Amino acid sequence: MKFRKMFVGLVLGGVMAVGGVALPAMAANHDGRVDSDECAFFYLQNLGGSFWDTNSATANFWTFDWYQITAPHTFITPGRGQGRQVKDQAESIWVRKNQTARTYFGRNYGGKFDDAWGRNWRNFSPTIRNDNGSFRWN
Repeated sequence: MKFRKMFVGLVLGGVMAVGGVALPAMAANHDGRVDSDECAFFYLQNLGGSFWDTNSATANFWTFDWYQITAPHTFITPGRGQGRQVKDQAESIWVRKNQTARTYFGRNYGGKFDDAWGRNWRNFSPTIRNDNGSFRWN
């Protein structure tokens, strides 16, 4: 009986330890810091206002992430636009990753697109500015 309790305790402890490590890594994707493997979408031109940072492709700025309780894909940092949806409201992008970030007009990577080169920032073209539906690394 002691062995069974000890075994169950070790298994549960291991599951909790693994879960404790995995969640912070996922949460860092949208932590309000633009890390070296991320890009950030800004509410205003010239990297102004609030921003939303990500390191993973987003097929639809309207969908929910499983770990977010509040509305997903919203500008999260203090500043103008904070709390608003990224969908159809981003005007500029900063790419820290050494890879091209492609932002599409439509969801599921459809329609016209605008590329932002790696390790650079730019204002979106008039075609995509305030009309963005999805994003992926290219």
